[in-house]
Amino acid sequence: MAVNGDGNRGRVDAIGPGVHYDLGKMDFDLKALKEFDARNRAEGASLWLKIVTRF
Repeated sequence: MAVNGDGNRGRVDAIGPGVHYDLGKMDFDLKALKEFDARNRAEGASLWLKIVTRF
């Protein structure tokens, strides 16, 4: 089987809850993800916080 590109074949699926809060000029996104079905990489968990502001 030929591999195109740089040869990075890692893959993982993740599922979890997410919350979005809109506070006027700022938005907040919070996500908690649990990874499963990993191939060619480690499994784990992720916690993401994204803050977006408008100019």
